[in-house]
Amino acid sequence: MQPHEIINLIDHAHEETWHATIVAKAAEASSHDGGLLLNGLIARAEREPALKPLLYLLAGSCLPHMKQIPKSIEKNVNQLVAKVLSPRTVTQARELASAGSLAITAIEQLLREGKPFGSLCLRALAFIGNEAALQVLETYVKGMDGKEFDTRNYMMYELLMAKDHFDQQEYQQRILGPLMTTTEVFIVLGDISLDGLPPLPALHTVSLRSWRRKLASLLEPLASTGVKRLKLDLAPRGLKHLGDLELLPQLQELELYLCDSLTDVSALSRLPNFKRLSLQLVNPGSLKGFQEINQLWRLELHDCSIEDLKSIASLTNLQEVHLHYCKQLKDVSVLCHLPDLKRLSLSNVNLNDLNGLREITGLSYLRLSCCEMKDLNSIAHLTSLRELVLVSGPELSDISSLGKLVNLETLQLCGWDALKEINIPASLSNLRTLDLSSCHNLERVNGLQELSHLETLRIDYCDALKEIAIPASLTNLRTLVLCRTCHKDIQHGFPVKRQLSNS
Repeated sequence: MQPHEIINLIDHAHEETWHATIVAKAAEASSHDGGLLLNGLIARAEREPALKPLLYLLAGSCLPHMKQIPKSIEKNVNQLVAKVLSPRTVTQARELASAGSLAITAIEQLLREGKPFGSLCLRALAFIGNEAALQVLETYVKGMDGKEFDTRNYMMYELLMAKDHFDQQEYQQRILGPLMTTTEVFIVLGDISLDGLPPLPALHTVSLRSWRRKLASLLEPLASTGVKRLKLDLAPRGLKHLGDLELLPQLQELELYLCDSLTDVSALSRLPNFKRLSLQLVNPGSLKGFQEINQLWRLELHDCSIEDLKSIASLTNLQEVHLHYCKQLKDVSVLCHLPDLKRLSLSNVNLNDLNGLREITGLSYLRLSCCEMKDLNSIAHLTSLRELVLVSGPELSDISSLGKLVNLETLQLCGWDALKEINIPASLSNLRTLDLSSCHNLERVNGLQELSHLETLRIDYCDALKEIAIPASLTNLRTLVLCRTCHKDIQHGFPVKRQLSNS
């Protein structure tokens, strides 16, 4: 090529109608002329920064068709193209979009070659907003799993936001529809419009966090779905009641976290299928209508500033109560007035004593974690228990009083550093699972021979263990876990190996 031809090509490089000609001329050029053309495109980009993405990508489009090019020029072009295709701000995404079809082709090539690209490349395609950009997005979502659609994932966030840059109906049919037809969990962070969503036949769980718009505007697009579980996290200060939840008639479960302005939950009593409520850093006693949620059968409280449980005494259909880090709670005796209560979990609760547990005689499951206890006598009266979990137990070394729990099928004593020798009461012959994990001072386990129904035995991270005999009488044992015990893990051998499915 003559020098004036190269200059002419560079001068018209900003015009899309010239791009095919420039690529063709580059393919015909000698190594020297091709180098001049590429350097000229780069030099013009430096003079006119607004054209950088377009000119860099044009140079990159020429490169595969050209004869031998000096390695230094080839390396420089590839680096500039890579930088353009890695936008870090919305402004850079707009600049990439200004390259039009060149940007679409470059992003499509990354996708076709399976190379990673940033979420703002999707934003650039949205800014372009034409059919070619839509086709690239259509190809991209074919390889995605939309079972959990989480807008904290930048790629999913961009795909959802892009609907505002295309015809919404077409975008719904070609992008969001195929991607979200299997969506079961939808996590929405921030102020995102949910208008224009496709049908969500599999959706059952929605999480809304740190939004500012009216709750109804977020729930209305979901009204025709089968949402059963909703989590409201860091709600705006204007959220004082939950009346908008009536837009979700199939709702069964609600989690509330840091909803500081909330004062009224009476709408929950009007949801016919509502069953489970979880409150974190929300005081139930201060909520209007809380005591009228009569259909509630599971209640979970985290970090709630309550001293007693009088506010839940009227919820007589409760079957499960879980209390975690309720440091001011002093008494749980009111729970005995809940006739259907079957499962109770207390974690990091500073009770004066656990005598209040004596009267909850219908319990089948009890979990106590990091709760101070002087003895186990209050638990020993709960003869209906089938599962008992005691985690990070008190300074107790005697579990003989648990022998009264003759119906017990699962016993977990985890993190009990006071236990040095454990004598399992012979009356616990119905045990099917025994877990003694992380009892770091435990040296011996006695009484295993009486547990003829035992199916699972777990004794791991018991660093002081000196011996353990696995009696031949444990003919039902199927799972044995011994991990990081002492240097003489087994003194008397395993049972017959064919009896173990996992060891």
